[in-house]
Amino acid sequence: MGYYMSPGIMGYYQVLSRGFLNLGIQKDFQKAGMLRLSFNDILETSQLRWRSFDGADLEITGRLKFEKRVFMATYTYKFGNSKIKGTRDRKVGSQEEQRRVTN
Repeated sequence: MGYYMSPGIMGYYQVLSRGFLNLGIQKDFQKAGMLRLSFNDILETSQLRWRSFDGADLEITGRLKFEKRVFMATYTYKFGNSKIKGTRDRKVGSQEEQRRVTN
């Protein structure tokens, strides 16, 4: 997943382009579980940069850098009996009562 925003204007400043790129993979182990690996902001580009307009009497530049590079590893384990059947269509006593009320 990624994000990109083109340059723009914010008040008296030109905001330069910005964005980031995340990467993730997962492996499903059919009966045992699932392993997920993800890495945020792999290119270390998550920052906001701005500058004053060209020709201004005062030149101002700025940079706000977001420190959010994170590596995550997640393992989901399936436990319990996987041979249990799903819910069955069972008749209960209240079904007979409901049938009599609707007729």
